Amino acid sequence: MSNNAKSQPEERARAQRCLEMKLEGHTWMVVADALGYADESGARKATERLLDRTGSELASEYRSLELGRLDALHAAYWTAAVSGDAKAAEIVLKVTAQRVKLLGLAVPEKVIVAQANVGSDEDFSTTMVRMMLEIGVQPPPELAATLPAGEIPARLLDEPADTQIDDWVNP
Repeated sequence: MSNNAKSQPEERARAQRCLEMKLEGHTWMVVADALGYADESGARKATERLLDRTGSELASEYRSLELGRLDALHAAYWTAAVSGDAKAAEIVLKVTAQRVKLLGLAVPEKVIVAQANVGSDEDFSTTMVRMMLEIGVQPPPELAATLPAGEIPARLLDEPADTQIDDWVNP
């Protein structure tokens, strides 16, 4: 163990003190300075790890306290926000986002992918022939035959089969 490293029990006790100081209402910077963390992110991460490892009672108490604080901020700015104060509305939205994060409500919505209605092979052939005719490509006779009689262009009925296939179609 290096000089800077603390034993697991010492680090856990320090993280516990971080949580206690947060519950008392101190900022992360004050907590970090008081407990020897390099910056506020170290204190915050230690607390988060502690909450992940400990029983739900501590996490629940911390969550309740933070929700109360968020509720107080929300209430303080709500009237101004709905009255058109843009700065107050921004604060309310940030408080709401923090509440959503704290409660774990930002879970992606469940998406159900349904199978597309692909139709039959005959429907596909008919659609393909119509598209080929629309872009000016003459379809092979066996595909042209999939069109209903009234839709087959006269030029397809009059031409011999071997001239109906373009070069790009394998004979």
